Amino acid sequence: MSEQKKARPELSDFIEGILEGDIKQKLLEFTEYCKASKMPVRLSSGYLWGVYFKGKRVATVEITVKGNRRGQYTHEDNSWIIGICYLNYGSPDFESYAKDENLSKIIWQNIAYCKGCLKACIGNQAPGLDKKIAGKIFNKVCVSGVGFKNPDDEALDCVKKLMEFRKNSIISENAKKS
Repeated sequence: MSEQKKARPELSDFIEGILEGDIKQKLLEFTEYCKASKMPVRLSSGYLWGVYFKGKRVATVEITVKGNRRGQYTHEDNSWIIGICYLNYGSPDFESYAKDENLSKIIWQNIAYCKGCLKACIGNQAPGLDKKIAGKIFNKVCVSGVGFKNPDDEALDCVKKLMEFRKNSIISENAKKS
């Protein structure tokens, strides 16, 4: 088992030679935030990393490499994209939180539109979903809903608040099971 753990790279090592400059630095700062918040970042598969809290996924970090394909989509650049997992963006609790924390506008600026990268979106059905996200309806949205690509400081602050909302949901779920 310890050999298997050794085979899994740290995200900071993985991005070496892929990301550069401010983009790389923001991701490294974000991973430090995750560690300080007791949310380990672990390789899930390929270029996808998971951020966990109490064993449950809070977010995903995807590293994209120019020219790599994902389903029908070919990445246009080297970047990182963070998505928050298992948020019900249309729920009254979330809508209230997004409004109270002034997150709606930043969330809307980071809607992830369907690019046909997942098997569920490829085939006879029209790609994307109609989703209510923070009080507004969007068409042809990816199943992930929101994806922050190379987030700046304002977007990272939003990401951290969304992650805190998700962490609190996990704490509530665990308390209900007790």
